[in-house]
Amino acid sequence: MQAITSAQLGRGTLFQALHPVQKPACSGSISQPLALLPVPSRSRNIYSNVSDLAAQKVSLVAGGVRIAHEVSPLKRRAATRGVKVAARIAPPPIDVATGRKLQKSYRTPATASDPEVIQVGADFVGESGASLANGWKLGKQLGAGVQGAVFLLENEDGSDAGRVFKQIRNKEIGEVTGNLVGLEREWAIGRQLNLLDDPDGYLPGFMQTGSKVLDHEGQFLGMTLEKLNGGDVLDRFEDPLFNDVDYILNLIVQVLCALDRAQQAIGFFHQDMRIHNVMEHRLQEELGDHVPEADETQFGKTVDLRGLQFKIIDYGHAVIVKGEGKDEEKLRKARRLKVPDVPAYSLEIPYRAIFNERGDVWRFVRSVAQALEGRTWPRASRPKVKLIQALVRKTCGVSIRAHYASSIESGERKKGPLLQLVSFGGSLFPVKWADIMLRAYVLPGHPTMQAREALAYLERKRAQYNLPPSNFTTTPISFNNLPGSSKEVA
Repeated sequence: MQAITSAQLGRGTLFQALHPVQKPACSGSISQPLALLPVPSRSRNIYSNVSDLAAQKVSLVAGGVRIAHEVSPLKRRAATRGVKVAARIAPPPIDVATGRKLQKSYRTPATASDPEVIQVGADFVGESGASLANGWKLGKQLGAGVQGAVFLLENEDGSDAGRVFKQIRNKEIGEVTGNLVGLEREWAIGRQLNLLDDPDGYLPGFMQTGSKVLDHEGQFLGMTLEKLNGGDVLDRFEDPLFNDVDYILNLIVQVLCALDRAQQAIGFFHQDMRIHNVMEHRLQEELGDHVPEADETQFGKTVDLRGLQFKIIDYGHAVIVKGEGKDEEKLRKARRLKVPDVPAYSLEIPYRAIFNERGDVWRFVRSVAQALEGRTWPRASRPKVKLIQALVRKTCGVSIRAHYASSIESGERKKGPLLQLVSFGGSLFPVKWADIMLRAYVLPGHPTMQAREALAYLERKRAQYNLPPSNFTTTPISFNNLPGSSKEVA
């Protein structure tokens, strides 16, 4: 494929998300009016000057002499009709991943119709203000490390481009460590995940991957990614006072839902599934006009869940396992995206060996358990907290402590000094964190549990604890018409 150079440039049913032809419950409604499609550049060139004739008199230059030209009403109406007709017949953009015509909605990410490959010029420098390609330039730097950096992308006029740019800065080190290949693998696997998107281009559960970016010599430099409207999930959990059980259950269910869809469709396994690799994405159109502020006098902190989606990020350790995917059409389209092999000298090799037979669900639930250890919850949250504790025991084989009280202060007093020290946020919590990791690793409950099995287990426990679906999570679980849903997990 030829590169494009810079010069050329709510509430719903959870498992609906498992059917590719249906709208996932964890995504928002796409019933909003479609956005007006842009006029093709050719049509704009034809009509832009003609539409200027809408004025009663316009100045024209003929033979170097400026003259006044009277425009008839008939010509004015014809020019206006021409613009409207051009807008109506403008073809919709194409979803590059699937090849479908994009049914744009308020959920449609900017990356949905991005070209697969773009290329920078020889004068490109990876600094804020530098022109990238396709009319984009590097904006604010969001983060940087020894080998790479992440930037916001802006349009030429300085407006938000709805994308970020992730690049390798030190190729020499990246080649030695294998991180350069790892980033290219992340791009290729991310593009395969794009095949799971909805007709409007929205990708439930995953950050969408945009263009591969090549340097002026045609070598891999980085990639563009969907810009998410939200922060890191980890930021919530790092607050020791955070105890919004509905937020946590929605996080667990949406992540498991996304993992299951990806595995069933294309055989995707994340291999580094932790709360560190999940971000919030807020669909403002579903939030409403008023955003309620957290009440400081309220026990604990709650989050408005309207329009809140959770998206998995960072596919650097991910793999596509042959024989696991079942969607033949998506698998056929995915085959053209070559995923580079992991170099024999990469640290990825021993990492995989250490966590062999430890699946995505085990990794994710273990990270949740470590973050929730010793928290104080409102008494009304007890049934839902017990549901999370049951999943942790089933998956990781460990028990996490939970304390219930009418206020944080009374809950902390109940713990006693030692428990306060080893609870999340305490000075000795790293010791407890390591203890949970060691016990979950050495004596796990069900380390290879699949996402579908975990969701089935949650559903049975929900019924056992007498939690009605409407009070379980914003995306109640339904196993109707779900292939293989009868698999039993004791």
